[in-house]
Formats: sequence, structure tokens, C-alpha cells
Amino acid sequence: YTFTVLASDSGQVPHSNRAVVHVTIEDVNEFAPRFHLTRDEIYIPKRNAIGSFVYFAKATDLDSTARIKYFINNTDGVLNIEETSGLISLSQEMKELETSSVTITASDGEFRTSMELTPIVTASPLLFQNITYSTRIAEEVVTGMQGTRAKTLIWPFCII
Repeated sequence: YTFTVLASDSGQVPHSNRAVVHVTIEDVNEFAPRFHLTRDEIYIPKRNAIGSFVYFAKATDLDSTARIKYFINNTDGVLNIEETSGLISLSQEMKELETSSVTITASDGEFRTSMELTPIVTASPLLFQNITYSTRIAEEVVTGMQGTRAKTLIWPFCII
């Protein structure tokens, strides 16, 4: 918004001056980021290459100017998270029975929210149960919401 202020006195010789005022209204951070899931599991083949992406942590924030940053409490250093994208990758080889959960945190600079992620190491690669999947997603669905999940097989053991 822009407006002009005029000030004048009532003296013998009137004096006046004017100033232009510019007002910018900034968005207030009202909402915390949200993960669609509060906990999830990821199946990671034992022979996955170091640096390969294994999960995408996605939080949404209803504030229009929110910039979300992601953090991981990865005490053993096996998983790494890209701070701005939420992509999680392997930073070292996983041991076969290593299944301790990690906490993924999303922050907009003021509010924080977390989810629990449990990596499960498998001996075999994952295979999709079907070749083709189809789903319908309404246009008003919020970005980051889950639309469908594809079933996979850990060959030859079980259906996930």
C-alpha cells in the first residue's frame, strides 16, 4: 500500500510538508510443516550402492512463503539427507540386520515436525508385484499427499 501524508501548521506564514509512505504486508509464519506419514519403513537391498537414493521425505507447509529444511538424527551415519529437497541417500554400506529407526525433522525456521523412518535391509532387490499401476488423484489434493502405494516383492520371500 502507498499513501501520502500532508502536515501543515496554522501559522502567520503556513508551512507544510508531505511524505509518501509505502507499507508492505508480510506473511506471518502461522503453520508448522507436516509430513503425510508419521512413520514409514524403507526396504534397502544389502548391495545398494553408496550414494543411491533410498527415500524421499516430503513435508508440506500451508504458509505461502515457507522454506522447509530437512534434518536426520542419523547417529550411525548410514543415511544422509539433502537439506532442501528431503532426498535420503546411503552414505555408507548397510549391515544386514541394521533396522534402528531414525527421525526425520522438517523445519520452516520457526516450527518443527518429525517422522520416524525405519530402514530394513534385504538380501534381495525389490521387484514390483504388477507391471502397470493406475490411480486417480483429485485436482485439489495437497502436494505431497499419498495417492497410491505399489506393492513390491522381496524375491523370493514375501509380499510387502
